[in-house]
Amino acid sequence: MKAPLPAPKPNPPGGRTPGAAGSPAATGPAPWGGWGLLTGGSIVWAGIVLMSHLDDLGIKDPLHILGNLYDISRYPGPASAGALLALVIRHGWHLGAVAAVSAAALGWGLLGLGLLRIRWPDASLRPLLGLGIGFAFLGLAMLGGGLAGLWFPVWPVLLSASGLWLLSRDRAALRALRPPSPGDWAIWPLAVLAAVTVALWIAVALAPEVFYDSLVYHLADPVSWVKAHKVVALPYNFFSNFPFTFEMLFAIGVLWGHDAVARLLHVSISLSAAGLIGWIAAYLCGDATEPRRRVAAGWIAALLYLTTPLIGSMAWMTGIDAGLVLYESATILCFILWWQSRPVSSSSIPLPSQCLPLLSPFLPLRHGSSFPRSSPAWGWG
Repeated sequence: MKAPLPAPKPNPPGGRTPGAAGSPAATGPAPWGGWGLLTGGSIVWAGIVLMSHLDDLGIKDPLHILGNLYDISRYPGPASAGALLALVIRHGWHLGAVAAVSAAALGWGLLGLGLLRIRWPDASLRPLLGLGIGFAFLGLAMLGGGLAGLWFPVWPVLLSASGLWLLSRDRAALRALRPPSPGDWAIWPLAVLAAVTVALWIAVALAPEVFYDSLVYHLADPVSWVKAHKVVALPYNFFSNFPFTFEMLFAIGVLWGHDAVARLLHVSISLSAAGLIGWIAAYLCGDATEPRRRVAAGWIAALLYLTTPLIGSMAWMTGIDAGLVLYESATILCFILWWQSRPVSSSSIPLPSQCLPLLSPFLPLRHGSSFPRSSPAWGWG
């Protein structure tokens, strides 16, 4: 009679199973050398990208542009202290105004999502999608106000104040937007790099607008409408016939006296898109039992988006690219969540889940930004 086989030995702490010669097996956490190569390569790549963000505009040296914008030598002596202080206060007002509008968008978006009574897979997903819904609502509200002849500075003030009041009733959603700690030491450089990228966006967004499309219609058309206090036909500019949805947010900056507010609003939309992309990557790369993998995947995906040359060269302008990414990502995510919730049996017909109704606003918004085009995807909504 054969003796029973011995029971397998449990793996040692750390998840590694030693091989015959004591070498680590293929399973278990990735070696730190791999993380080091990824981090080092990402830093080099992002550094190259950051220095080439403005090449598409014919500007070869972003540091030279920033140096001209923030040239302290133009304020020599104590006599210029007042002018320098005024500049700092003005930039602070621009940043505060954009923070208020973004928070108001979150409040309006959470109100809309609350009507659907969705069971969210994660607490941070609700405010991320809420930002997309809220930015769209504010844009459409600005469009409606423009058609009604309400384009005065008080109109966006009322919209923002009511949105902030709505957000004050759901502060937990605001806390859920805080990015998770990178955790592993190898992810911290990526997080720092993302922060540097965002700081560069904000710094350049405070400069005057130089984007050709913005000077022709993205920002030029709202300027013409603000002068008339309503949205009117502009026969001399056929670009004004494009569908303007969230682009109407740029009119808030014009009504409040500076295009920097409009440019910073596009930065805010870009950050919302980065957060949503990071959440999608974390959701698809692990479950709740693998928090380290999810956090790492989210940070890496967000950094890849932040350092994409096209995104980096457009995020701080009054364009439509960041909004297009935000609403397309939201559309894809809602479809994934719906697909995962479909019936398992092949004989049953998939019924719309709670996430399917969200395709209705996101799909038209992705097409209503700049170019009037049709797509079979409209039928999804």
